Amino acid sequence: MTIGIVDHELPDDTHNLYDVTFYDLSVRTLLTSSPPMAASWLSSRGSQALLVGLDVEWRPNFTRDSDNPVAILQLSVGLHCLIFQLLHAPEIPPTLADFLRDPRHVFVGVGIDEDVEKLLCDYGLNVGNTVDLRALAARELGREELGRAGLKTLAKEVLGREIEKPKRVSKSRWDNPWLTSVQVQYACLDAFVSLRIGEALNAAGGARPTARPDEGSSMAESSNPTNGAAQDTNNQRLTNLLLNGVNYLPWSLAVTTALGERSRLGHVTGRTQAPATTDPNFDKWQANDHNVMSWIFNSMEPQIYEIFAYMDTAKNLWDSLYEMYGQANNASRVFKLQQGLVSSKQGMNQSFIEHLSKMKKLWEELRQYRPITPNVRDYIQREEQDRIFQLLASLKPEFEETKRDILMRPKLPSFNTVCSIIQNEETRKRFMVANSKVKAFVDSPENLAYYTMSNFKQSDASSRWAKEKGKKPIRSYCDHCNRDGHSRERCWVLNPQLRPVWQR
Repeated sequence: MTIGIVDHELPDDTHNLYDVTFYDLSVRTLLTSSPPMAASWLSSRGSQALLVGLDVEWRPNFTRDSDNPVAILQLSVGLHCLIFQLLHAPEIPPTLADFLRDPRHVFVGVGIDEDVEKLLCDYGLNVGNTVDLRALAARELGREELGRAGLKTLAKEVLGREIEKPKRVSKSRWDNPWLTSVQVQYACLDAFVSLRIGEALNAAGGARPTARPDEGSSMAESSNPTNGAAQDTNNQRLTNLLLNGVNYLPWSLAVTTALGERSRLGHVTGRTQAPATTDPNFDKWQANDHNVMSWIFNSMEPQIYEIFAYMDTAKNLWDSLYEMYGQANNASRVFKLQQGLVSSKQGMNQSFIEHLSKMKKLWEELRQYRPITPNVRDYIQREEQDRIFQLLASLKPEFEETKRDILMRPKLPSFNTVCSIIQNEETRKRFMVANSKVKAFVDSPENLAYYTMSNFKQSDASSRWAKEKGKKPIRSYCDHCNRDGHSRERCWVLNPQLRPVWQR
């Protein structure tokens, strides 16, 4: 197959992996709208100076008055390509801005000056060193007509390779959040072929070669888990989003994407099994496995690392992380995100772009916890969860502790169970309030003094009357209820109106 594409169909709606074939080469391509994913890809390129193929795509302007913004940015380094959906990203990662303006890197493309100007106007992204391949080819090959050539012509004249540039793809909807495989292949080759032409024309001035695997190696060799252990360093992070114990979901997505992009995902999924210790490839497998563990450890907060520092394999480490953090109920975070979206207001001194960026960030995180799914049961469950969240958000402040208890449970209760919990809590609070009123009445100094003096006066009068008669004090007796302490006339059973109000 001369030119083709393989879709890895990752189960996520913010990123996907592809292998784009260009003759005897295969380009690992990451398509994403997630800033952490893009930042992870850029960080994994290392800190050395690079030659980078650059291209952008946007929705065609069919009228003179329209000026659609850049939809995607393509960057190609070695046998890797990033397609970042700028238009659908909640924010521009600082790592990307730093990468583009880094004076050590040289960015090459056809008509690159126009692309760079549009990036600056649409997103404020400044690109440092650029080289237009048309002018370079005309100068290096001594052919003036190449100064007006397109990528298709340059690929044929410089590389001796044929590529297709169909207008049905070049003029397609690049602003669509779901790009087709044909669009991904087209976008990848624009950046990758630009890079190859730049390398052939020595666009970097021979300062350094672009770090990449041996171009003559087959795809099977480059993905062999026992190859290239010495090429990978173990002091790198897989993502700038560090695991802190409450962000497992977005963190794990970033890590699995980075591992897949490096052909090391099998070490955590178990697909790459350890050979026998007597196998000659065991040492290489173990070196790769330890490399993966180091990358994961470097992508954690220190306090998390200390818990898992003694794991023996990447698979055991990954399973332990999932067991501790991956099975947690995310209802509390989803509830807070939805509350944030509902209550979010544009500030008096906040521009619309700043406000929109804040909203997009919340939408993006919410989508991480609630990816698009064709499963009807999932939608029914989410609908019930939304009713629960709306109900909890509407409760009075006195139920704050109850809300927290419901949201922090390992599994979010059903809607009916939540209603029952709230009803029981309200009943308990009413009972407590009633008891507190009774206690307050009894403990009131005025009431206590009244009953004390009343009883004292009655007892004192009875004693004085008895002394005057020369007899012992007479103790009251009720012949109705057969009890001492009160007479028939003062009996509460016969005279309920005499009972204190708080005891009726």
